[in-house]
Amino acid sequence: MKIMVSIPILLLFLQAVVATPEIAWRFSSDSCLSPPCVYEMLVFTGSDEGRLFALYAHSGKIRWSKQMDGKILASAACEGRVFVSTSEGIVCLSADHGDLLWRFEVKDPGRRALVVGGNSIFIISHEGYVVSLGFDGILRWEENLNEIVVTQPILLGDSLVIATFGGNLVFLDISNGAWRKTISIGRFCPVIFDFTIEENVAYLCSDNSLFAVSTNSGEVLWMRDLGCVTKPLVFKEGICVGTSKGLVFLNKETGETIWSTETKGKPFFVISETETLLVGTRTGFKNYDANGNLIWEMNVGAAIYPPVLLYGKIFALVSQKEILCIGSWGEVGETGKGMGYVYLAIAVACSFLFVLLDVLLPEKRIIRKKRVVKKAKCSKRKSGGVAGI
Repeated sequence: MKIMVSIPILLLFLQAVVATPEIAWRFSSDSCLSPPCVYEMLVFTGSDEGRLFALYAHSGKIRWSKQMDGKILASAACEGRVFVSTSEGIVCLSADHGDLLWRFEVKDPGRRALVVGGNSIFIISHEGYVVSLGFDGILRWEENLNEIVVTQPILLGDSLVIATFGGNLVFLDISNGAWRKTISIGRFCPVIFDFTIEENVAYLCSDNSLFAVSTNSGEVLWMRDLGCVTKPLVFKEGICVGTSKGLVFLNKETGETIWSTETKGKPFFVISETETLLVGTRTGFKNYDANGNLIWEMNVGAAIYPPVLLYGKIFALVSQKEILCIGSWGEVGETGKGMGYVYLAIAVACSFLFVLLDVLLPEKRIIRKKRVVKKAKCSKRKSGGVAGI
């Protein structure tokens, strides 16, 4: 019975080993790195010293690197080009070889949000200065919002939606920069975390509260004071957001809490492209199922910026100086998937062996017991015969 009980325990242990991802490779730098951009099996990241690296996604080895003027802040890639936001402006390089295609100087060398889509590049400065460039580097239009912007804009159809520090959502026409409309949540509430729009509803955190706002009417549909600290995520027909204590999952129609869980460390982001939630904290990553149960965690350093989830892997910047690829590449890289099958085979083999032992050992004990009983009876008969004589 003890052996039979040990089988599910072993299986659960081996399942945990298989489910926990491994680190395929690491890339580190002496200076701070920008968050990774992944495109066509290449990972782009840049340093504060102005060097852009193109790494092979399966190995982390350098394919090429390019020295540029100014600190590298962010990058995005599309149609064979990588667009790099630096403290001196925007630089466009060939994604394959790093050849310089063009550069464009932009006002305000502060932090920039870089958005690519609709055959255009959109650059938004901290002071709310918006520039639209074509893929050829030619200026299409520019606009000044006269408001501070610290969040990542969103492309919504033919509009560029920008959340401002004044608690407004500004909709600009992507073709000419014309103002289409402005939605205010009704009070001065700085939007300092990235926001989400789905099915004509914007979910944004402001003043520690989560708002659901109709992008059609501008009406605030509901509001919850949760102590929000991350971008809201639409997940499983609901809304998941990180708070100062952990995760909260809400009904997106009403804002009612469905479940909550503590993460033992303030989350920096919550993202998902699968059936699970990936959370970044000061110690690394935590993975939760759709009900808020912890599946695995990795203590690899502070995970502040949302990683890229692609090719079934996690490409992440940790501790601001190291890029990690989490997840096995099988025959190309590490042996995680293969080892998963090995662990599974071991589990099946051990289960069969334990079942066999559990069946055979009792039979041997029964046979041995019968022999002992038979021997005892024979001895008893012999003793009795002697006494009768």
